[in-house]
Amino acid sequence: MLEEWATTFRRMVLAAPDAESTALLETYHDVLIDKLLAARGNDATWADRAHAAMLSVGLTDVDTRISARSWPGGSPGALLILANIGQLRDEFLAAGLTAEQLDRVGQLVRDPRVVLRGHFTYSVVGRRPPS
Repeated sequence: MLEEWATTFRRMVLAAPDAESTALLETYHDVLIDKLLAARGNDATWADRAHAAMLSVGLTDVDTRISARSWPGGSPGALLILANIGQLRDEFLAAGLTAEQLDRVGQLVRDPRVVLRGHFTYSVVGRRPPS
Protein backbone atom coordinates (compact mmCIF):
# COMPACT_ATOMS: atom_id res chain seq x y z
CA MET A 1 0.00 0.00 0.00
CA LEU A 2 1.15 3.49 -0.70
CA GLU A 3 -0.39 6.90 -0.35
CA GLU A 4 0.61 9.87 -2.43
CA TRP A 5 -0.67 13.40 -2.83
CA ALA A 6 -1.66 14.53 -6.29
CA THR A 7 -0.75 18.20 -6.31
CA THR A 8 -1.43 19.15 -9.91
CA PHE A 9 -5.19 19.64 -9.65
CA ARG A 10 -5.99 23.34 -9.51
CA ARG A 11 -8.88 25.28 -7.99
CA MET A 12 -7.91 24.66 -4.38
CA VAL A 13 -10.02 27.48 -2.91
CA LEU A 14 -13.48 26.38 -1.81
CA ALA A 15 -14.29 29.64 0.00
CA ALA A 16 -12.54 32.97 0.52
CA PRO A 17 -13.56 36.49 1.58
CA ASP A 18 -13.22 37.86 -1.98
CA ALA A 19 -12.04 37.13 -5.52
CA GLU A 20 -8.66 38.81 -4.88
CA SER A 21 -7.94 36.42 -2.00
CA THR A 22 -8.93 33.44 -4.14
CA ALA A 23 -6.63 34.56 -6.95
CA LEU A 24 -3.70 35.09 -4.57
CA LEU A 25 -4.08 31.64 -2.99
CA GLU A 26 -4.28 30.04 -6.43
CA THR A 27 -1.17 31.96 -7.53
CA TYR A 28 0.69 30.73 -4.43
CA HIS A 29 -0.25 27.14 -5.30
CA ASP A 30 0.77 27.53 -8.96
CA VAL A 31 4.19 28.91 -8.00
CA LEU A 32 4.74 26.16 -5.42
CA ILE A 33 3.89 23.32 -7.78
CA ASP A 34 5.02 24.63 -11.16
CA LYS A 35 8.20 26.41 -10.14
CA LEU A 36 9.52 25.48 -6.72
CA LEU A 37 8.73 21.79 -6.47
CA ALA A 38 9.36 21.18 -10.17
CA ALA A 39 12.82 22.77 -9.82
CA ARG A 40 13.60 20.22 -7.10
CA GLY A 41 12.66 17.28 -9.30
CA ASN A 42 9.26 16.65 -7.73
CA ASP A 43 7.32 14.26 -9.97
CA ALA A 44 3.84 15.68 -9.64
CA THR A 45 2.45 12.87 -11.83
CA TRP A 46 3.52 9.94 -9.63
CA ALA A 47 0.19 9.64 -7.79
CA ASP A 48 -1.59 9.38 -11.16
CA ARG A 49 0.78 6.60 -12.26
CA ALA A 50 0.98 4.55 -9.05
CA HIS A 51 -1.88 2.20 -9.96
CA ALA A 52 -0.31 1.33 -13.33
CA ALA A 53 3.11 0.94 -11.69
CA MET A 54 1.75 -1.64 -9.27
CA LEU A 55 0.16 -3.56 -12.14
CA SER A 56 3.39 -3.39 -14.14
CA VAL A 57 5.31 -5.24 -11.40
CA GLY A 58 2.75 -8.02 -11.28
CA LEU A 59 0.64 -7.08 -8.29
CA THR A 60 -2.97 -8.22 -8.36
CA ASP A 61 -6.20 -6.89 -6.91
CA VAL A 62 -4.84 -3.37 -7.33
CA ASP A 63 -7.31 -0.78 -6.08
CA THR A 64 -7.02 2.99 -5.85
CA ARG A 65 -9.12 5.22 -3.64
CA ILE A 66 -8.90 8.95 -4.08
CA SER A 67 -10.00 11.35 -1.38
CA ALA A 68 -9.60 14.95 -0.33
CA ARG A 69 -10.66 16.89 2.73
CA SER A 70 -11.44 20.51 3.23
CA TRP A 71 -8.90 22.60 5.13
CA PRO A 72 -10.55 25.55 6.92
CA GLY A 73 -8.36 28.53 7.72
CA GLY A 74 -6.43 27.82 10.92
CA SER A 75 -6.55 24.03 10.51
CA PRO A 76 -3.36 21.96 10.28
CA GLY A 77 -3.84 21.44 6.53
CA ALA A 78 -4.22 25.15 5.82
CA LEU A 79 -1.31 25.98 8.12
CA LEU A 80 0.91 23.64 6.11
CA ILE A 81 1.10 26.58 3.71
CA LEU A 82 2.78 28.64 6.44
CA ALA A 83 5.42 25.95 6.82
CA ASN A 84 5.99 25.95 3.06
CA ILE A 85 6.41 29.72 3.04
CA GLY A 86 8.72 29.60 6.05
CA GLN A 87 10.97 27.02 4.43
CA LEU A 88 10.90 28.41 0.89
CA ARG A 89 10.37 32.15 1.36
CA ASP A 90 13.48 33.18 -0.58
CA GLU A 91 12.53 30.85 -3.43
CA PHE A 92 8.97 32.24 -3.52
CA LEU A 93 10.43 35.75 -3.73
CA ALA A 94 12.83 34.72 -6.49
CA ALA A 95 9.89 33.14 -8.36
CA GLY A 96 8.07 36.48 -8.44
CA LEU A 97 5.81 36.61 -5.39
CA THR A 98 6.30 39.69 -3.22
CA ALA A 99 6.85 39.78 0.53
CA GLU A 100 3.44 41.46 0.86
CA GLN A 101 1.76 38.67 -1.10
CA LEU A 102 3.40 35.99 1.03
CA ASP A 103 2.37 37.81 4.21
CA ARG A 104 -1.20 38.07 2.89
CA VAL A 105 -1.26 34.34 2.10
CA GLY A 106 -0.12 33.76 5.69
CA GLN A 107 -3.03 35.83 6.96
CA LEU A 108 -5.52 34.09 4.69
CA VAL A 109 -4.62 30.56 5.78
CA ARG A 110 -5.40 31.58 9.36
CA ASP A 111 -8.74 33.16 8.39
CA PRO A 112 -11.74 30.90 9.17
CA ARG A 113 -13.59 32.35 6.16
CA VAL A 114 -11.04 30.61 3.93
CA VAL A 115 -11.57 26.95 3.10
CA LEU A 116 -9.10 25.09 0.93
CA ARG A 117 -9.43 21.74 -0.79
CA GLY A 118 -6.62 19.55 0.43
CA HIS A 119 -4.54 17.68 -2.11
CA PHE A 120 -6.10 14.55 -3.52
CA THR A 121 -4.72 11.56 -1.65
CA TYR A 122 -4.32 8.43 -3.74
CA SER A 123 -4.38 5.29 -1.59
CA VAL A 124 -3.21 2.40 -3.76
CA VAL A 125 -3.28 -1.21 -2.58
CA GLY A 126 -2.01 -4.26 -4.42
CA ARG A 127 -1.26 -7.88 -3.56
CA ARG A 128 1.61 -10.09 -4.51
CA PRO A 129 0.24 -13.08 -6.39
CA PRO A 130 0.48 -16.44 -4.64
CA SER A 131 3.69 -18.32 -5.43
